[in-house]
Amino acid sequence: MAQKYMNPFKVKMIVCENGERLPLLLSSMNGLPVRHPNQWIIFSRRINNQTATLERELRTIGYLYWWAKETEINLDECLETGVGLTAEEINPSLYEWMRRDFTNGKSVKKIAVASSTLRSRLETVREYIVWRLENTLSHINVDDQRFDKVKIKIELIKKQFIKDLPCQKINRRIGLEAQLRDRFLQIIHPNHPNNPWNKPVKFRNYLLCLMYLGFGLRRAEALKLYLSDINLNADRPSITVRRRPDDKNDIRMHEPRVKTLGRIIPLNQEMARLLNEFILKHRSKISNAKKSPFLFLASRDGKPLSSIAINNMIWQLIKKHNEFSGVLSPHILRHSYNDFLSEIADKEGIAEHDAIEIRNYLCGWSHNSEQGNNYRQRYIKQRSFDLSLKHQQLIFSNNG
Repeated sequence: MAQKYMNPFKVKMIVCENGERLPLLLSSMNGLPVRHPNQWIIFSRRINNQTATLERELRTIGYLYWWAKETEINLDECLETGVGLTAEEINPSLYEWMRRDFTNGKSVKKIAVASSTLRSRLETVREYIVWRLENTLSHINVDDQRFDKVKIKIELIKKQFIKDLPCQKINRRIGLEAQLRDRFLQIIHPNHPNNPWNKPVKFRNYLLCLMYLGFGLRRAEALKLYLSDINLNADRPSITVRRRPDDKNDIRMHEPRVKTLGRIIPLNQEMARLLNEFILKHRSKISNAKKSPFLFLASRDGKPLSSIAINNMIWQLIKKHNEFSGVLSPHILRHSYNDFLSEIADKEGIAEHDAIEIRNYLCGWSHNSEQGNNYRQRYIKQRSFDLSLKHQQLIFSNNG
């Protein structure tokens, strides 16, 4: 049962003149910015992190300040004076607070979050506290007796967090099984009797699913495609995935971000035909479509399609076909795409080194990246099973 007290802090996203999305931590009571967390985000975290990461981190720091308020700790004073937090305040008090589920956005729930979420929150809190204490240290003269005390406190807090952090579990997602892949391709077709979507979006969703499974695109990469990225008139039709950070043409408050490298992906004849049909017969009928550079638009108002719309698209499919429950998401389709790549490379006899280079290019990773190992678990598992069965058969044939 939720506690009666409400979150005194909230995160608001603002869009800067240059198109950059910047989250800010505000007081829920008066709407004013909370000074130090916002400084931390702007001056320490902003350069090397995506907007979604900054938003998540600020939300976590809001939970930290909420905890301080409930436990009657003047957090800013503790950090500005170099006193920091005691071991007991960190664990069990702060740790127990950070275990809670705050997903309804207002009241505290007693349900514990996953250990990975807890670890992420605690790492964020540690980074913020250390940053604040290091700022305090920078304003103390090295001859001042407080200098060594604050320096020691910083190291103690680092050790305290490292000692008590939950173990990091590696949860590797795998692609769809071959039978489910085939089933998926059947039901997403606009003419299939059990297609899960309404008529106005059937063809659009069909094309999106084909792009996720056929090109291994990330969710945001498809949403950031421009019409001009589609080349259907050349001898070799293609789409170009481009990085457009802080895009002024993107009116979405939560701008989809292309995390990987840009790349050109070839289109076969059928895929080029479907794209051409979508652009001429479906997209052109959407209101305000001519005013938008984006390929995929909301059917009602012609605004760029949101990430939530993609999640709803998958949710509607799962709701109608529960065999996909727990095993389907846009990113699972990216894993399934990599399974396809492994199977084709195996059949074509492509050397392992070349297959890695090909995968890295098509998925937008650097040429020496090892990310591909995380995206071929289904294929590796199946190959392991096949080799094990062949090995067992060999044993029995020798004993016969």
